[in-house]
Amino acid sequence: MWSFALIFIVISSETTVFGWPSVFNRSVGEIWPKPRSITQFPKVFRIDTKNFKIKGDTSCEIIKQAIKRYSIRFFPFENNTKWLETEQTTLDSLNIVVLDNCSSDLPIFGMDESYELDVTNTPATIRSREVWGALRGLESFSHMIYLNKNNGYEIKAARIMDSPRFPHRGVLLDTSRYTSSHTFVSYQ
Repeated sequence: MWSFALIFIVISSETTVFGWPSVFNRSVGEIWPKPRSITQFPKVFRIDTKNFKIKGDTSCEIIKQAIKRYSIRFFPFENNTKWLETEQTTLDSLNIVVLDNCSSDLPIFGMDESYELDVTNTPATIRSREVWGALRGLESFSHMIYLNKNNGYEIKAARIMDSPRFPHRGVLLDTSRYTSSHTFVSYQ
């Protein structure tokens, strides 16, 4: 019994001290979950955080609030990087184009969350039919931004077309704390 405990302690201490190689490789500038269609290009844009602007229809309160939130979320760390003069292009803005007007304040069944995100030229562009697709595009854009080895923000050039796989979002029922009858759960 003691020998088993000793072997267990030795093995567990070796794994915590030396560690095992990670099963998952960290991605840099990748979108998760993976979008329906992504075309990546070798070009990388640098981002000057002091001059970067997000432009969209500010008459829509949802877009206006999203721009405010994502302006902070895109660049969480102070960036005082002095960029060397290189051939690398600076991405100066992100344009949000929503084709339909901002019709509802809340998501509804059947809403269109599809979007196209084009980060191949400056300015980058998010195009969507409804405001909900623009929000998904902003989230994807936030995944693509990363800090390089000099602590400067960069983004890889890509063209993305994405839409939900299913027409509805999932429902989570916490059945471990509350018991509900089958008829209550299946009630629509």
